[in-house]
Amino acid sequence: MVRFSKTAVLVLTAVFAAVAVFIGIKDAKWDESEAALFYVQIASPSGQERIDCWKGTEGDYYVFLPSYANPSETKIHLNRDVKIFIDGETVRSGMTCEQWSLNTRYAISAGNGDIEHSYITFLRSENIPAMYIDTRSGNMGYIHADRNHSESGAMRLVTGEGETIYSGKLKKINGRGNSTWEAEKKAYSLELPENHDLLGMGKAMRWVLLANAYDSTHIKNKLVFDFAAQVGLPYTPQGEWVDLYLNGEYAGLYLLCERNEVDPERVDIQEEGSFLLSTDYFSRIQERGRDYVVTANLAPYTALRIRYATMPVSQMEGILQSVENAIVSEDGVDPITGKHWQELIDLDSWARKYLIEEIFASTDSGNFSQFYYYDGAEENGKLYAGPIWDFDLVMRGTNSWSPLMANMFFANREDEGGPVWFHALCQKPEFYNRVMELYEEVFAPLLTKTIENRIGEYEKIIASSARMNAIRWGEEDAAHAIKEFRENLMARMDFLDRIWVQKEPYCTVRVDRNGRMSIIYAIRPGDCLPEMPEGWENLYENWYLADTNEPFDREKPIYEDTEIYIKTYEEAETAEYQDSGAKLRTFARTTVMVLFGVCTLLLLWVNHVRTPRRQKTENRKSGK
Repeated sequence: MVRFSKTAVLVLTAVFAAVAVFIGIKDAKWDESEAALFYVQIASPSGQERIDCWKGTEGDYYVFLPSYANPSETKIHLNRDVKIFIDGETVRSGMTCEQWSLNTRYAISAGNGDIEHSYITFLRSENIPAMYIDTRSGNMGYIHADRNHSESGAMRLVTGEGETIYSGKLKKINGRGNSTWEAEKKAYSLELPENHDLLGMGKAMRWVLLANAYDSTHIKNKLVFDFAAQVGLPYTPQGEWVDLYLNGEYAGLYLLCERNEVDPERVDIQEEGSFLLSTDYFSRIQERGRDYVVTANLAPYTALRIRYATMPVSQMEGILQSVENAIVSEDGVDPITGKHWQELIDLDSWARKYLIEEIFASTDSGNFSQFYYYDGAEENGKLYAGPIWDFDLVMRGTNSWSPLMANMFFANREDEGGPVWFHALCQKPEFYNRVMELYEEVFAPLLTKTIENRIGEYEKIIASSARMNAIRWGEEDAAHAIKEFRENLMARMDFLDRIWVQKEPYCTVRVDRNGRMSIIYAIRPGDCLPEMPEGWENLYENWYLADTNEPFDREKPIYEDTEIYIKTYEEAETAEYQDSGAKLRTFARTTVMVLFGVCTLLLLWVNHVRTPRRQKTENRKSGK
């Protein structure tokens, strides 16, 4: 009899478990989707690329081809032992796709009845590079199960013209993002075995694939990145669109980006005494075990995550606290160090960063996804604002409870639990004057060109890929979303021109909810708050003046700075319910007390009436 040691048994058990898990994962394609009906093979300089035919939720089939694909050289291979007919023609393995036109819906059926009645469309991207990633397991199930899961694999990157940019090993692919990770279309981080230049963005090992799952335009991140680079914000990340294919399945239109990290090709601050930080929720940083620093203004809601540092945490906190002290003080001087805020921060980078956040109505302005760096190579070190990041949600309003209004401030607002640095700086004449000067001389002319030309150019570049992506993920038409984005940006520019170029006077109306979230309207004296857009009219139950708690009339003209707080219907209903409960309890208590009193009086009356009678009866019995 063969005997195994306990260690051997444990090792074999672990091996069998790993194999079982691997086999289980292997059964899934994207995330447990059914096997493709057939696949196509496309010739490229790096070899043959396989792309599966994809079945949509409505039952239609699609073949998503990369920009460089030639239908006459694209061959079909059947995955099943079944006869397939497209437009009445029998499909055989090895035949090309040249007889079917692109963007045309053809009838498709199968000889054994697998497909009773359906359609198939061949689509091809234009102008966009294709990225192919094959993971070690052959599927994305393991990675999608947890953002922290990663796998190695192979990667190819081919331009829209068919030139291979990269073909080799992929050290790691894993999920990324916070709220974006909850979307069905996932974002990813990539790591190559060594530095490589991808699409002219400089050599690096680590890259980001942004899914833009919440941005139906697919242009916001790249547009703002390119805009920031043109206005001179240092270390702005670059991004280029790619059509992504994961294990042979089309995954959609992505933005391949540089990471905001310390590197000679990115944020080049490698000298001793440097750091790179970004803002995030304090609880999330702690939950994930990240290193961080805080200032008096940040805690308990926000913290600065340490991305890179070559100095002690205590020294970083000292620098940041001194900056904050100077920024928030009325005279602009840190009372501890005696330094003026202009000695502590780089004015131009902060002004440029503020303008980018404000122009594009970034909901994270001053709070989250905000980067700051300190370069130890500079003799008189200053804190810089930047690089920028995360603009897929711009032009969508400050919170889910408030729609976008053109005449609102985003970066120049003060929320509890987030840095008030931009808001405090906007109270400083030197900073605000520089903001207005930069806007008029640099930003406004470029913004005009962006609205008139750049948006249209980007829309044209991604049109075919955006259509494929919309089909793959059931999104709205990109053209409609881009039109709305352009209109919002035009309205935004009109507002900023009036207050920063024409110097139009305005009153601020601060609207708070729960004491932590706020929106700031800029209202011409004598005007009312703008009307709520369609669908939002009845969102709020009550508006109250903060100083008197009296109801606020939204149709009343504004002549002075005003603070308001609101209640939503849900909150009002809760308050009404609580108030009703209190009234009911009061009524019940009163009723009980009245009944108790009545009963007491009745008992006293009965006792008063019965006592003489009882006395007479007793007297009669005793013969008195």
